[in-house]
Amino acid sequence: MVKVNLEEQQRLGNQILRPIQISFNSPKFMLPIRLGMANGEGNQDMIIYAFSQKGRVETTNYRTVQMPTDRNVPTFVKDYFGQFYTSLYKENIRKEGYNNVYLEYAWDLSGQNQVKCDPCPSAPPLYAEIAESGVNWLQTNRGNGYTGQLYFTRLHVTYNRNDFPQDLVFQETSNRAQFQCRYILNHPAQYVENCSEWANYQEEKIQSRRKELRELASLTGWDVRRYRDYPNYFQGYRAPQPPDQRTGWIEEPSIPNNKLISPKQKIMSTSPENIETSQIDPLEISDSITAISQAAFIIDEEKDKKGEETKIPFAMIALTAITGLFLIHRIKS
Repeated sequence: MVKVNLEEQQRLGNQILRPIQISFNSPKFMLPIRLGMANGEGNQDMIIYAFSQKGRVETTNYRTVQMPTDRNVPTFVKDYFGQFYTSLYKENIRKEGYNNVYLEYAWDLSGQNQVKCDPCPSAPPLYAEIAESGVNWLQTNRGNGYTGQLYFTRLHVTYNRNDFPQDLVFQETSNRAQFQCRYILNHPAQYVENCSEWANYQEEKIQSRRKELRELASLTGWDVRRYRDYPNYFQGYRAPQPPDQRTGWIEEPSIPNNKLISPKQKIMSTSPENIETSQIDPLEISDSITAISQAAFIIDEEKDKKGEETKIPFAMIALTAITGLFLIHRIKS
């Protein structure tokens, strides 16, 4: 149970409560989630950021499952990354099971380790930020650097009364392997005059982009027929918005004005097992790489696997502010 100082919250002007910080000096390393279910029906969503000196933190009474990573996805995913990742998370829960805890990021942040992420979307955390998050065993040095052992784990769990009959029990492992969610964008080379290998490259690239669409469908459950023009458009393609999972609303495509990158580039015909060719109008992009709302990880009014209606409250517990979701841009020449 947490007591909230509403006057202090109003004074700070925050709409969202600050993360809860918990330090453990006892062998009983656990989080009492059952207590929070007393007045909450349906699913709740929680992100756990854990620091340790030894290695990765995992749950002992529920499976700790790594999120899918290092997957090649269509380049337009960067424009809808918030919707992409929330759909991926929910689809992964459907495949792996509802009573698991999911690993999104794990990294050795020790002072002597110069590589804090690969790739890094922002600067690594400074000593002051880490100390403010509750880490009290590091030694500061010049500037905002530090020395000492530090391992960071980010876990994500969506829980309810039926699937999580016990509180979360953790263990500090010796596993110091690096892990982060990475989704790879392969940008095609642009057309070059008098290139003898262009036709072969074009055909190979079209096939690889079809594989990217199949990967997208597998990861998210999206109907990728909406993006059937993507394999053939090496330049100027703007994907329609993904279906809105809360309302079911879908933007209808229309005929575009843009053409292929070169008059010498042909549209490859497709077979029934692949994606048929049509023309789709580029739509306005409303999402971004940072637009991930925690409430969106669970769909309102969806039915759980037992067929019961589920209301969607959510909660978050965090011990620091650091992200483990990244995109890699690769340019092929």
